[in-house]
Amino acid sequence: MKSLHFNYIAWACVATLACVVLSACSSKDSVVLPEPSQPVNPTPEVETIIPVVTIETEKHADIKDKENYINCSVVINDDGKLYTDGTPFSGTGRIRGRGNSTWTMPKKPYKIKLDSKAKLLGMSTDKEWVLLANYSDRSLLRNTTAFEISRIVGMDWTPRSRNVELYLNNTYLGVYQLTEHVKVSEERCDLDLVDEDATEDADLQADYLMELDFHFDASHQFHTSYASLPLMFKEPEQPNDAQFEYVKSCFNRAEAALYGDSFLDPEVGYSQYIDIESFLKYYIVQELTKNCDGNMRGSCYLALKSDGKVYQPFVWDFDIAFGNANHITWEQGASSTGPDGWYIKTCSPWFNRFFLDPAFVSALKQKWNILKPQFDKLPDFIQEQVNQLKFAIGRNFSSTGSGGAGWSIHGEIWPNYEDRGSYEAEVKFLKNFITARLQWLDEHINAL
Repeated sequence: MKSLHFNYIAWACVATLACVVLSACSSKDSVVLPEPSQPVNPTPEVETIIPVVTIETEKHADIKDKENYINCSVVINDDGKLYTDGTPFSGTGRIRGRGNSTWTMPKKPYKIKLDSKAKLLGMSTDKEWVLLANYSDRSLLRNTTAFEISRIVGMDWTPRSRNVELYLNNTYLGVYQLTEHVKVSEERCDLDLVDEDATEDADLQADYLMELDFHFDASHQFHTSYASLPLMFKEPEQPNDAQFEYVKSCFNRAEAALYGDSFLDPEVGYSQYIDIESFLKYYIVQELTKNCDGNMRGSCYLALKSDGKVYQPFVWDFDIAFGNANHITWEQGASSTGPDGWYIKTCSPWFNRFFLDPAFVSALKQKWNILKPQFDKLPDFIQEQVNQLKFAIGRNFSSTGSGGAGWSIHGEIWPNYEDRGSYEAEVKFLKNFITARLQWLDEHINAL
């Protein structure tokens, strides 16, 4: 790993001189972002060695698509002993591309399937892992921060992840996020899945994992009757006819109750078919992050459990959250791209009905006020991540000629098209956005 040891003093000087004062909001927004408080005693300028993932494909073959796996070897070094005792992991498996819009970007995300289960960097023991590139998020911290919010609110499962540096076929690709792949297992999304051959009514009343996404590209899929939600079977991926019809009827029954005249009735209303507590937690995560895809549109997963209710089991995909997507206004109907304004409350199916329920609003106020002190610590959490990443960030955004990955901190990147000038400015924007969003939501949730 000698290739990682550059002149770190030079990196520190570049990072210090590169700081740029960032405009708080886009020109279309009038909200002034308050400055977040900074740690009294910031971490000294000492390099933290984050884990390094080294992957070599068979015969150094290129990873060309999202369908075809290529055999590979995987080595993970945690020389800084951040998550292990420093003993390297070495294994074999297969790798392919992954993602939808992210796969079209220059910095590619990947899916890894190991030949044997392994506990990577202190996370779960499993075969399936993903390497998120976070190309559109120049802070490289939006997913990490959203997962911390998920942990705070107590989602049933929060995907664990680690910031790493990636080498692929001897080429340095920069900072990636090694993350648990979305799947049903005891250590991840823990569901009691329906038996593969179940067809009888009693046997069909089991657990199912569904993916809700506007790409609508699975082999088994349907739209709900009222809100036309695009639902696809995630697990089981290939349901039989009886399972398909059972799940479809359960979702349509839930929507009929939610959008019906008696939706508040405790016996026949929506609370009989939708787990309010899990949707409340989901709401807080998505509204606080102002996630462009969080309005029951994409990268959303729903569980139908044996009690016949629909649940929100976990959250996923936040690289274009926290003010990082301009189309949240003209395409999704948000009032601004900035930290002010409702989004999920007013621009999402199902939630526009939940907020007509006084019990839902009351529960939201109570949970928000309990969790708010923990949310207030998020800028400090982000700074801790920045301190850990500091020198790896320098390599990520430096030229290949100087040993870096070659990703630029400048220029326009979909979907935000804003050059904030430096990594420090990107981090400042993220912390400011969260601070102002918390202030706006605290005032307006408590005024409901």
